[in-house]
Amino acid sequence: MYSKTALSEQKSRFFTALGRYMSPVPSAGGDPVNWMNYRTKLRHLHIRMELFPRNCRISFVLSGKDESERLTHYAMLESFLPVWEETCGSGWTWLRHDLTPEGAPCCRIFRLLENVSVMDDRHWPEMISFFKQHLQELDAFWQEVKDFFPLGN
Repeated sequence: MYSKTALSEQKSRFFTALGRYMSPVPSAGGDPVNWMNYRTKLRHLHIRMELFPRNCRISFVLSGKDESERLTHYAMLESFLPVWEETCGSGWTWLRHDLTPEGAPCCRIFRLLENVSVMDDRHWPEMISFFKQHLQELDAFWQEVKDFFPLGN
């Protein structure tokens, strides 16, 4: 078992490495993008990359206290399922009702990479490849559909 400090430091090192790897990659729209803090410009819609003891996950997360707004945006995303599958592929898990790590309600669309650990540097290439592929897919999807959402809220 690893200490919280060791785990935190290793996660920080991983995300720094991922950020450096992704920094020259332009968005689907051709613009520079901060992949580690991707901005959808839709309040409460975020791309989250999470590291767990035996897997990692990338998610589109709709959060916020207003359940009606959250579920409306989730339904809008569902209506673009053909675009989603064309740009992101299948194999994503869609959860209308989930919780953030802090316990707040959210909607989540995610992919999981299993049997990897941030504590094992040998897993990093597979994890970086996983995040890169899915970050680019989510970006391409968002570039296609963002104009249908009320941005800037």
